[in-house]
Amino acid sequence: MGIEQWSRTFGLGADDCAECVQEVSDGSYILAGMTRSYEAWEQAWLVRTDASGDERWTVRFGGEGWEYGRCVSPTSDTGFIMVGETTSYGAGGQDAYLVYYRPL
Repeated sequence: MGIEQWSRTFGLGADDCAECVQEVSDGSYILAGMTRSYEAWEQAWLVRTDASGDERWTVRFGGEGWEYGRCVSPTSDTGFIMVGETTSYGAGGQDAYLVYYRPL
């Protein structure tokens, strides 16, 4: 049995959830999921933390429908690749959604 080292919450009080977390090479973390805190509809959401779980930045992706980030992975060029679902883009209905994001 272990001892909890820390815990954090993210979002502004609406329906927000994380689906995936990955550790980045510098010891920080990247979370992928969905947020409704910033708009009336669901948007795919990335949250970057430091090694202690404190938020560094957050970014949202989406259009007029809904988007959901299911999994994220760091890339070799300090970016992130996220996969999920979209109803805003694609052929119509629910489509696969792939986003590459590189912070400035």
